[in-house]
Amino acid sequence: FRSADIHYYRNGHLQVYESAEGVEAGKISIAEQQALGLEIELVEGAALRELAPGISPHVIAGRYTSNDGHADPKRTTQAFANAAERAGADIQEGIEVVRLLTDGDRVIGVETQTDKIMADHVILATGAWTRDLVLPLGVALPLQVHGLQMILTKPMPANLLQVVGAWGRKLSLKQLREGNYLIGGGWP
Repeated sequence: FRSADIHYYRNGHLQVYESAEGVEAGKISIAEQQALGLEIELVEGAALRELAPGISPHVIAGRYTSNDGHADPKRTTQAFANAAERAGADIQEGIEVVRLLTDGDRVIGVETQTDKIMADHVILATGAWTRDLVLPLGVALPLQVHGLQMILTKPMPANLLQVVGAWGRKLSLKQLREGNYLIGGGWP
């Protein structure tokens, strides 16, 4: 897994504040996280502009974690899958699981639309569908489905090192290896 190219970057995370209210909330958050041992700081003025030269003039401060990072989720998932297969896992994609098979309180396999697959271990990686699969077993997971949005730009010259978010806004921005900007949002 360590040799997989997952486009991992450890260039920090910057959450920006556009108001005094945001800065005050940021100071509280920073203190709480520092108490837990996280290396995080408030950056303002020249330090903020040096860190993120293209930041808008109306941004007054930021919460910065220098050792934060991000990776390409698709590549990371594939790297985990490849490592699991090398360790003996049988990964089957494109198959709809309609029911979990149990023996007492133990899951022993899955039923698909066409087959039953028995296994010593079952990893339930079904995302939004997990709640419906475990409900018949008496497990009520507090999952809700939310539609998120992503926008990917055309490649541009390298300009942004950190992942950037904004206090009070449900958006994030990062520049990928190829130069594309990935803008995400819609979190509940």
